[in-house]
Amino acid sequence: MNKYYSKWSKRVFVLLFILGIVMLVSQPTKNYILDQNSKKLSIEHFSTSEIKNNQKIIKEELSKSQSDVISFDVESVRPITTASTIQALTRQNKYPVVAGIAIPSVKINLPIFIGLQNEPLHYGVGTLTPWQEMGKGNYALAGHRAENPSALFSPLVNISLGADIYLTDLENVYVYNVVLKERVEPTQTYHLNEVENQELVTLITCGESEGVTRIVVQGLLSQVVPIENMTEQMERSFQM
Repeated sequence: MNKYYSKWSKRVFVLLFILGIVMLVSQPTKNYILDQNSKKLSIEHFSTSEIKNNQKIIKEELSKSQSDVISFDVESVRPITTASTIQALTRQNKYPVVAGIAIPSVKINLPIFIGLQNEPLHYGVGTLTPWQEMGKGNYALAGHRAENPSALFSPLVNISLGADIYLTDLENVYVYNVVLKERVEPTQTYHLNEVENQELVTLITCGESEGVTRIVVQGLLSQVVPIENMTEQMERSFQM
């Protein structure tokens, strides 16, 4: 009995040891993939014609009665895991980049996708409604809060009022100034409403890794700058 128990104990110990190694390795691997994919698909790697073509592809997809590619279902968004990160890596060319967002004060530089599909949210942010336009109404974006505090929308927790938010479609840079930062319940969606005579950008991420609350950041449009008139700070923020 003791001999059997000893063998069983050794097997359990080996299994726990292997699981421990996997956990130690998987987290850095996941962080590395997230970081590299975000950089690879950020706006500086695209030309204006490529972005226009991507926007055309998306418009054609949205015009279908039911899209198999694009979803705006918030409830279908799943947490980031190592397995989902690797899966997203194999499908990164399925979702066209349509724009970019940069927030220099918290070192955010991410691609923008249309919709809330799980794969592209591993390396960028997504729009919450189909036909929203930069510089008009309330342009809403959602992104993950990752375990890595510098990944995806995680840095939003550190943003300050008055900070600049840049959006670009490579034709213009839309400059917003942060006027609101709040922690809300997931059911509180009033920040997505349009406000008369105000052009807004609304950024949403989880308040904590468990996703119990949401961090909402809103910016008010201050100017629209043609891409050829970008300032040095804008260029640095988008790494262009």
